[in-house]
Amino acid sequence: MLIEIANTLAVQGGEPVRREPFTTWPVHDETEQSLIQQAVASGRWSFDGPREQEFSLRFAEYLGCKHGFCVANGTVSLEIALKALGVGHGDEVIVPALTWLADASAVLDVGAVPIIVDIDPENWCIDPTAIEAAITPRTRAVIAVHLYGSLADLDALLAISRRRRLPLIEDCAHTHGSRWHDRQAGSIGDVGSFSFQQSKSLTAGEGGFLSTGSYDLASRIFSLKNCGRPWKQKPTGKPLLGSNHRLTEFQAAILLAQLERLDQQISTREQNARYLDEVLGSIPGIVPQRRPDGVTRQSFYRYAFRVQREHFGGVHRDVFLEALRAEGIPAEPPYLPIVKQPAFAPEAKWYPQIAGGVSIGNRPCPAAASASDEVVAIPHEVLLGSHEDMEDIVAAIVKIQESADDLRTLRNRFRTIKTDWFAKK
Repeated sequence: MLIEIANTLAVQGGEPVRREPFTTWPVHDETEQSLIQQAVASGRWSFDGPREQEFSLRFAEYLGCKHGFCVANGTVSLEIALKALGVGHGDEVIVPALTWLADASAVLDVGAVPIIVDIDPENWCIDPTAIEAAITPRTRAVIAVHLYGSLADLDALLAISRRRRLPLIEDCAHTHGSRWHDRQAGSIGDVGSFSFQQSKSLTAGEGGFLSTGSYDLASRIFSLKNCGRPWKQKPTGKPLLGSNHRLTEFQAAILLAQLERLDQQISTREQNARYLDEVLGSIPGIVPQRRPDGVTRQSFYRYAFRVQREHFGGVHRDVFLEALRAEGIPAEPPYLPIVKQPAFAPEAKWYPQIAGGVSIGNRPCPAAASASDEVVAIPHEVLLGSHEDMEDIVAAIVKIQESADDLRTLRNRFRTIKTDWFAKK
C-alpha cells in the first residue's frame, strides 16, 4: 500500500487527508417508508401490535432465544431485566467501570447499589477476576457490557455465574449480531439487553429489546413492560406492578427493515475492521481493541484503538484526537469511567444510595482509567465504507505520527474535548 502524505498537519493549516464525508447513519430507503405508511394506514399504532409481535419473534429467532420483547429504550431494558431477576433495595449489582452511565443508573433506579469493577486492559470489557473479588453476600447479579467492538469473556462469566449462582445480564447495546463460539450475544446470559437508539447498529431512533430463554423471566418481563398485564402464554403467577415501557408500531416497522440489512452490514464492518486491525496494529503506538478468541463474528458500535503517547510526541490522546478530526476522520474519546461521570457525583442526592453514603467508587480501576485516557473511537458507520475509505483512516494516522514532533506545538492552544462523552449516546 502506497500512501502519499502531505507534510503539514491539517490542524496546523495543511491540507486534510480527507474532505469527503463517510457513510451517513442511519441507512434507509423506500422500505422503511413503505412499512411506516402501512402502519399508519392500519390504525394499529401501539400496544403489542402486529409489527411489534413480528419483529419480536424474528429478532428472538435471530438471536436463538425462546423469548424476546420490545421495550421503549435500552435503558429501561436494563431496569426491567433487574426487576425481573428480583433485584431491589439493598442489593448489589456488579458493573464494569468503563461503560455508558445507564448500566449504573439502572441499578440505582431499582434501589440497588452498583459495585464498580475494573476492565480487561486489552479488550476493555469487564474483568472476570475483578468480579470474583467484588462478590459479597448482597450481590444479586452481574452486568457484562460488550463494549464497542469486542465481547466480554463469556466463558469465564458463565463459569462465575453458575458457580456463584449469580444471574448474568448481557448488555448488548453495542453488539447486535455478534457471536461467541457461534452463539449469538444476548442468548448466553440469563437476559440480553439491546438498544435501538439512533447511533446503534440496529436502530429505530429509539427502542430496546430483552431476550431470555426462561419462561418465568419472560412472563415477568412482559408484565413489567406492559403495565402489569399478564403474559398470555403464561398467565399464572403473582401480579406485578409494571409500567408502560412499550414500543410503537412505527418503530417496529423501521426495525423490520433494518434487520434485513444487519447481516450484510456486519460482514462489511468486520472485513474493514480486520484490515484496520492488521495495518494500524503495525503502526508503533496504535493498539487496536483486542478481539477475544471466543468471538466468531463481531459486530461493531465503534472501531476503537489505544494511542500510546510516547510514539506521538508525548502529547495527550486528546491532542491526537484533535489532529485526527482535522484530517477529516470522525472520532471521539471513549466513555469516562463511571466513578468520574458527573451524574454520579456525591451531590447527586436524588439517589438515596449515594446520598446515604454508599459509594459506587469503592475500589481502584486503573485499567478503566488508562483506557479512558488513551482510547480513540471511530463510529461504526465509517466501517460501512470502501477499502479506499479505510486507507484514508490509515493515511491520516500515519501522517500524524510522521509529524509527531509538531503535535507538541498544539498543547498551548489546546482545549480539552473530554466532555464529549455525552454526545450521540
